[in-house]
Amino acid sequence: MLKLYGYKKCSTCRKAEKVLKQVGRDFIFVDITESPPSATLLKKVAKQTESPLNKLFNTSGVQY
Repeated sequence: MLKLYGYKKCSTCRKAEKVLKQVGRDFIFVDITESPPSATLLKKVAKQTESPLNKLFNTSGVQY
């Protein structure tokens, strides 16, 4: 099952959630303020992505 880590008040996260629903993809939304991803998971994602790690975070957000 796909896990979408996000923040409910984030417009980009809401857009991603909407797209997943539109294409019929099952997923679990994990609110990062309630259940932040572990360091192990972040390292795994960092290895798998071709984007810079800071692109996975809203570094301009208040909670960052």
